[in-house]
Amino acid sequence: MNEPQTDTPVDAAFTKALPKIELHAHLTGSITRQCLHEIWVTTLSENPAFALEDPLVAIPPGKVDFDVNTFFPLFSQYIYGLCNTRASIIYSTTAVLQDFQSDGLVYLELRTTPRSCHDLSKDDYVSTVLDCVRNFKSDTMNTNLILSIDRKDTADQAMQTVDLAIKHISSGVVGIDLCGNPLNGDVTVYRAAFAKAKAHDLKLTLHFAEVLASSSEIELNALLSYEPTRLGHVINVPDNIKDEIIKRQLGLELCLTCNINAKLISGGFPDHHFRYWKDKGCPLVICTDDVGIFCSPLSNEYLLLAEHFGLKRKDLAELNKGAIDNNGKMGRDEQIEEREVLDSIFADEITDISDTSYRIAIPLEVVQHDDETEAPPTLLLTVTYPGTYPDIPPDLTLSAPPDAPKHTHLDIQDDRTRLLSALQPVIDENLGMAMIFTLVSTLKDSAELLISERQAAAQSLKDIVAARAEEEENRKFHGTAVTRETFLAWRDRFRKEMAEAEEKRREDKEAEDKKRRIKAEDRLTGKQLFEKGLVGKVEEDEEEEGGADLVRPVRELEVED
Repeated sequence: MNEPQTDTPVDAAFTKALPKIELHAHLTGSITRQCLHEIWVTTLSENPAFALEDPLVAIPPGKVDFDVNTFFPLFSQYIYGLCNTRASIIYSTTAVLQDFQSDGLVYLELRTTPRSCHDLSKDDYVSTVLDCVRNFKSDTMNTNLILSIDRKDTADQAMQTVDLAIKHISSGVVGIDLCGNPLNGDVTVYRAAFAKAKAHDLKLTLHFAEVLASSSEIELNALLSYEPTRLGHVINVPDNIKDEIIKRQLGLELCLTCNINAKLISGGFPDHHFRYWKDKGCPLVICTDDVGIFCSPLSNEYLLLAEHFGLKRKDLAELNKGAIDNNGKMGRDEQIEEREVLDSIFADEITDISDTSYRIAIPLEVVQHDDETEAPPTLLLTVTYPGTYPDIPPDLTLSAPPDAPKHTHLDIQDDRTRLLSALQPVIDENLGMAMIFTLVSTLKDSAELLISERQAAAQSLKDIVAARAEEEENRKFHGTAVTRETFLAWRDRFRKEMAEAEEKRREDKEAEDKKRRIKAEDRLTGKQLFEKGLVGKVEEDEEEEGGADLVRPVRELEVED
């Protein structure tokens, strides 16, 4: 953001345009009267016997002076009765998200107490709210959820809330809150629940010293013993507890309008304890608490700071930057720790770009085939930590080393989307935890598998071509293959041919025999030949016919008188 002009007065346009972060906003308390009225109209049209009166009557516009005795019944006796179906929760949650986005927020943590209602279990309720957050799809505002333990809850009920938070960590639940009427309950019964939340890396944010009745040293020391990340309100804090807060540099969620209108402090805005805490070194976050009830959006809270504490544009920008850095700082320790671990694993492959950005070279292991000589490729994964990583995904960029030769089976430019998409299930599964090593391993495996698949496809094609060539060559040296079927067909043809040949031989022999018989029957005796004067003729004929042996005896015959 450009450096603000320090001599230009702070106005509503400036504070609205300022990118802001909200860490203490109760979901149900952030629903506007108009949104509640629209839900009431819809409910009444579906059920004319609906008994609750119009929110614009029950919570008149302009009424903001709800104290601790009138504020909490407003929810238990009215708003929860109006927003008690899946449809009404979806409608109101979406409206709340839209309102915060319109006010210039870049990061929002909504907090809500899981509750069962008309058609929802507590688990259904949490899932419905998370679905609304996911479906909102804002390009300018990231949103996560904190589940609240109400001070009137039993230890078992508190544990149920923590279990729900653990179940939904991967869907955007980032912490546990302790809230509710500060006049109720014993906070020491929640030790086991908070310990379990911490064991699962859920952050703790606690309403702290909200009224005198909840500000005994016993209670406050008990709350501090749970090792919270942030404290809300911090109004009636004894000096020795203040010293401990400053020593720990805990993040503080300060709500101006809420504290004034609910009469949680004496005096007006200039008397707000922001004045005390602003110079103590603790990260400060300005918040709204219940903007739907007290009607002061976050941009107006910044405007009030400028008006009552003399803050200039530069002061507000620095305060806001501190709020953003504080939210990042809650995850910064995890980022630094992860970075140190990655240094030990990728000592030669990792290169710093900035405090929150670095690049890891990922050499791939590729099996080389006989005809392949190119070097295995290397991937460059650039990682940038957003302020709230690991509660939100890291920013990832994939590239190839400069001047790297193009690999036959991997093109970073063409395959980038496919490879990064393969990381999404891993990111979803590991939100809230350090995940870069897992992402690097998954990326390496995915790229190597892709190359292996393409190598196998190329080799398969080569094998098909070679097999066809070999088959064509073998045809030159091989006749028809003998099978049972071809042998039987040949045998039948052979037998038929042999039978036909035998039949022809028999027919030829019979024809020859017949011819001979006919000739024998037609031949004349010698006497007959002589009497007919055919001796010479017969001789000639027989000689021509090869019958000389038959004529010779006739020639030698002597005839007596």
